[in-house]
Amino acid sequence: MSLIYFHRFLILCAILFGAYFAWYLWRRYDSTGASSSLWAAVGSGVVTLALIAYLPTVKGRQARRP
Repeated sequence: MSLIYFHRFLILCAILFGAYFAWYLWRRYDSTGASSSLWAAVGSGVVTLALIAYLPTVKGRQARRP
């Protein structure tokens, strides 16, 4: 496994974790009404969306054509 594919795998793991964390914080905000949970859920969602937008830009080296 080359380093670029490992990097893409780590980004995918961060996306999954961020989505779960945003969902968890949103449910916590629903039950407690604490505004800090709301802002943390929104922040986690924004970071997750940024990682989703970043993932397609990470590409391996292209083979040289003669």
